[in-house]
Amino acid sequence: VAGTTYRTGTTLIQRLIYTSSEERVIYGEDNAILQCVSNYLSFTRNSLKRSNAQTEIFKKDKNSFTANMLPLNKVPYACANFINSLYFNSGFKVLSPTIEQIKTLAAISDAKIVLMYRNVQESWRSYQSMYNWVDKKTFFGYFERSRELLKSSLNGELDYVYTIKYEDIARDTIERLFDWLEISNRDNIAEVLNLKLKEMDGFSNSSDSYLEVDK
Repeated sequence: VAGTTYRTGTTLIQRLIYTSSEERVIYGEDNAILQCVSNYLSFTRNSLKRSNAQTEIFKKDKNSFTANMLPLNKVPYACANFINSLYFNSGFKVLSPTIEQIKTLAAISDAKIVLMYRNVQESWRSYQSMYNWVDKKTFFGYFERSRELLKSSLNGELDYVYTIKYEDIARDTIERLFDWLEISNRDNIAEVLNLKLKEMDGFSNSSDSYLEVDK
């Protein structure tokens, strides 16, 4: 589950997928996976150095992984194995991936990506009302990182990316998403939507449509 910026509905989608089955786990905003992909890309460009100051260490089940501590000819296999290990009945949420990262992730794994987006000005206003972690320039920079990815996915160029607009989230939207993800359990869709709606700005739950945009 990827978002072009904060406040795009990724947490709602994460919860919906997570509660669809006890076997599915969606890790929250694990951007380390994107760093792993970046190390893979660096290797393919012959720019990954053992002395690189930006060595990335990844931990899973108390085991550490770092591309820079491996012989260079082992880097692509280690990255691919690490990514695939997270895909055994699981997934993760990331923020503002680049199109290059997503294409590489899809090439070295069987990933399906749900990309959430929203008007960046509206996302920023929502973010301001909720948090104060980053400034406006940084926030808009996140969106710019994913702009090409969003454009390509909206044009239908990436068959492994399913794109959902924040304002379009509704019961039928989730049903179609679950069809694409091949998730059969739909029992908790209404309950999760109703609980999460109270936290989502710009929406109300005043009708049977589950979500309506407040005009």
